[in-house]
Amino acid sequence: MEASMGGLTGLRPRNFTWVIKGKLAASERPGGSGRSHRRVRRDEELIWISESEITHVLSLLSASHNLKAYDEFGISHTNIEVPSLDELPERRPTIYEFIDRMRRTRGEVLLVHMDDFHDPLSGLLAGYLLHADLVEDEPTAVAVMEQIVKRPIGPVGRKLVG
Repeated sequence: MEASMGGLTGLRPRNFTWVIKGKLAASERPGGSGRSHRRVRRDEELIWISESEITHVLSLLSASHNLKAYDEFGISHTNIEVPSLDELPERRPTIYEFIDRMRRTRGEVLLVHMDDFHDPLSGLLAGYLLHADLVEDEPTAVAVMEQIVKRPIGPVGRKLVG
């Protein structure tokens, strides 16, 4: 599936979606996760990212997967290691501070990813909407994020909102 945003080549990253249009996007790890990771797909997705309006990638992986590839494609990136999902709540302040800084920087457009785009990332980003005062309360943050990702957020993700 060829990207269709302004004639971009490559592949749009799987589950790519705007959380805050033109400022904050999310997707699964370029190339896929774990055993389903494919270098050819990763390279096609990195071509798309490098040609898109995305200016920086925030990786929340436990290791440095893809960082060398980001360098090869000229993609600015930061890795905030999240060794396990149990450690995601304690990493939230650092992650939110980084997203805040990127949102305040003129011209920066951030793509955040974990291995997959499941409940933990959805909950983390719903929590960010609340943190940034873009929504009034936790139920609204969850409802907005569920509309963005077009699926319900389960208990694991909901725990990360507040």
